[in-house]
Amino acid sequence: MTNEKFKITTALKAIVILFAVLISSCTPGRSPIDLGSMITPLAPTPIPAPTSGRPEYLPGELVDYTAQSGDTLFALAARFNTTVDEILKANSFIPREATTMPPGMPMQIPIYYLPLWGTAFQSIPDSAFVNGPTQIGFNTSAFVSPTDGWLKTYRAYAGGKMRSGAEIVDYVATNYSLSPRLLLALLEYQAGALTQPVRPDAKYLLGFRRVYYDNPYLQLLIAANTLNNA
Repeated sequence: MTNEKFKITTALKAIVILFAVLISSCTPGRSPIDLGSMITPLAPTPIPAPTSGRPEYLPGELVDYTAQSGDTLFALAARFNTTVDEILKANSFIPREATTMPPGMPMQIPIYYLPLWGTAFQSIPDSAFVNGPTQIGFNTSAFVSPTDGWLKTYRAYAGGKMRSGAEIVDYVATNYSLSPRLLLALLEYQAGALTQPVRPDAKYLLGFRRVYYDNPYLQLLIAANTLNNA
């Protein structure tokens, strides 16, 4: 009964407010109320501005630069990935003992850099990189078993227990969210894990020279972490 009274009271209040609005709009000497002006329009969706591509420079190419307040030769060398000697060579008017550059001074600085994102060429699709839906149904042990490589007989202590080579690949793939196929391809490319019966004698199988990381499992951990960081 209380809920019904509340609904009736709310409806009556709404009717009274609407009636008051209609009456005020009909009062002589007053301009009609524009109900549309009482509604706050939604803010327009901002359109992101297109970003311009980064200019491409040849290694050591001279670029024009105007000195800013606080610029030093060492800071500029670090910023443009060059050396103080190269800056001085390109700007012979700067004394060798100079430290802070005067603001507004035009300069030419040799620039060296690597593109931030590399090329647009996609060497591997995302679906083949991560341990996602594309990997459902892939059985690492069944894939490794018929091969002639050393991985099928390899065993190591990983994650609190002894595991086979295939189980280690699955363990790393799960913990680092990487495709087990990708890890297998890496092991085959670097160490012939699927085709070479004898494991290479190299201490650091995948090339990561880290103290105490000198077995295939630990090398694979570093590789997985490196792939995720990239």
